[in-house]
Amino acid sequence: MLLTSLLGCVNTVRDLDNLSRDLDELTHYFYQKGLYQKAFNSSKKSVKIKKAILGQKNLGTIIGQNNMAELQKKLGPFSEALALLEENYALSQKYFGKQHQNTIQTLNDLAIIYQNQGRLEEALTLSQQSHQSIKNILGSNHPDVLQSLQTIASIYRDLSQFSEALYFSKQNLEKRKKVLGAENTNTLDGLENLAILYMSLGKLSEALRLSEQVYFSREKQLGKQHPKTIQSFGHLAKVYQALGRQKEILTWVKDVHNLLLKVLGKKHPDTLNGLAHLAKIYQELGLLKEALPLFKTSYDLFEETLGKEHPYTIQSQTNLALIYKDLGQLEKSLPLLKAVYAHLKVREKNVKTIKARHNLAEVYLGLGDLSKALPLFETSYQHFKEVLGDRHPDTLLTMAGLASAYAKKGKINKAIKHFQEYVDNAEKLRNSHLSAENRQFLFQKWVPGYFTLSSLYMSQARPEKAFSIAEKTKARTLLQSMAAKLAAEQSGLTKDEQAQLQKYEETLAILNNRIAKAHNRLNEKLTLERDKNQVVKKLNEFHQKLMAKYPKYAQLSNVQIIGAKEGAKFLPKNAVLINYLVDGNHILALTLQANGKLTTHDLGEFPNLEKDLDTYRRGLAPAQDSRGNQIIRFKPPERKQETQALGKQLGKRLLEPLKKIIKDKPHWIISPSGPLALIPFETLRFEGQKQPVIAQHQINPYPYWQCCKNAIKRAYRIGVAY
Repeated sequence: MLLTSLLGCVNTVRDLDNLSRDLDELTHYFYQKGLYQKAFNSSKKSVKIKKAILGQKNLGTIIGQNNMAELQKKLGPFSEALALLEENYALSQKYFGKQHQNTIQTLNDLAIIYQNQGRLEEALTLSQQSHQSIKNILGSNHPDVLQSLQTIASIYRDLSQFSEALYFSKQNLEKRKKVLGAENTNTLDGLENLAILYMSLGKLSEALRLSEQVYFSREKQLGKQHPKTIQSFGHLAKVYQALGRQKEILTWVKDVHNLLLKVLGKKHPDTLNGLAHLAKIYQELGLLKEALPLFKTSYDLFEETLGKEHPYTIQSQTNLALIYKDLGQLEKSLPLLKAVYAHLKVREKNVKTIKARHNLAEVYLGLGDLSKALPLFETSYQHFKEVLGDRHPDTLLTMAGLASAYAKKGKINKAIKHFQEYVDNAEKLRNSHLSAENRQFLFQKWVPGYFTLSSLYMSQARPEKAFSIAEKTKARTLLQSMAAKLAAEQSGLTKDEQAQLQKYEETLAILNNRIAKAHNRLNEKLTLERDKNQVVKKLNEFHQKLMAKYPKYAQLSNVQIIGAKEGAKFLPKNAVLINYLVDGNHILALTLQANGKLTTHDLGEFPNLEKDLDTYRRGLAPAQDSRGNQIIRFKPPERKQETQALGKQLGKRLLEPLKKIIKDKPHWIISPSGPLALIPFETLRFEGQKQPVIAQHQINPYPYWQCCKNAIKRAYRIGVAY
């Protein structure tokens, strides 16, 4: 009666046993395809049959329940998976003993659940115990042993014990490659975990390379819509995000979230994390109104599905607090961040705790409560240095926050000291082994610190220092390219070595051209980016070999920035250098003349700067047809008037404060910054003049300043350039 009511279509034990086997095979098939709900349903039916035939004490029944727990973990909520595993562990321990393989494996599964719930110390103890026991039974190279090793590594990562995490991650990956092969799905898991660890450590070039490798392997093996492929797609997007390429990945992150919605459903933790990721991209792009409702939704659903104490809910609470901070709603942000910090501070030197402390300090700084902000910044800075090192992006962020707090308190010398340290470390990171484009994107997030330091030097009447910092904010791609070419020609390289360098450069040029043409064809663009990054890696390795072999090559390849005093020697007598530095809507200007006279000017805030500059540039541009060909078309009078008004306003704000210095100089060398690089300065006018400045002045862009022949020759003789 029981068996008939169970399925309604079979009547014998043999039939049920065969059906159970079929269901197990179906479960495995659905699992491999990433169809976790269907896999769970067939697994649940199989377990019911096993209980009916074999009883609860049977090993097959308990293993089936373990499989159900694994699938429940994939589907969420984790509390149901935990209940299943705790029951299974008790049964396995009771009937088969502590050292039985299934008991040990269940212990490792429990450790993973505990880790997910933030019970990290318990998780580490269980995973270490499980690993040692399973290794004694199966040997050190068995896949189950390697899986337990990966669990230990990831728990160490979550505990911010990164040296241990790196050691176990590398050991696990090497063994998986050897035992399972480089393209095995478990090996790719190990590769992805190492990429995530590199991200945590701020090693973005390594994280990018590994994340690209995993994504393309997953896509080839599993297809685009498999949960593991989507997960790898999301991880790769986060590397691009860390590099500062948010505009490029907005559509990409939307696609990831839509795929997660389709495959896993609205309330699955992975889907909610995808929603939070999308909100974060909006936030970082300044689209705060679009970000806020997404952050609210993810927080509400995390709280509903996982509870208030779950790490995902805590992180979502942090996200909500930070969007309130960016919106200027500090009274809403503060209580949320205080609650987050109170929850996390039990692990004082965990990265999440340090970030929570830093976030709280930022809000207190915004509220003007320096007595609370300063000690929080100071502690966060010391702990970040200890845990992540002084060049990690998070350390730099806190260093800048601490410096800003000192500046607001009037401790300018302390502020300058920390901002200078910030700049020195950012310069070292700027020379990473990323492509030139990725280095430029990455550097943009550090420019505000340079701007503030330059402004502080100006306030202390130290124009040479201010000029030096302003110069360091400018792109160096052209100069680095020229330095590399000169080094290749004048360092005694063999013909084969020169040919190899030229081949790398030509390959990169071709790939850059193809990437530009790929535009919105995402997968093609990602493939080309991967190929380009591989060439960049090989070029960097070859470059390092040449530097070690040829001292002169190393010297000539090294591009440094020289100061105003030395640079003034190479300015023509009738010329003036105008150096603009932009942070948001705030603009600073510095002028340098051939006699060495250097002046600094705070031009203040320009409301809607980017929008106005774009409108002005478009107003000047000739009309084009759909093919990009110029056509004759009279512009509406109102548009012409708007363009003229904007030009007058820009001239008044950008040129008029410098008029006494620059008006009588027939040659201007303009070094723009940020959005100012997009406008034609020659079209601007001094107030009261009908003719644009081009009528009386020769105007050259910044590359002229960097690439002046005499300056370059002199610079390379002394091993520096500007």
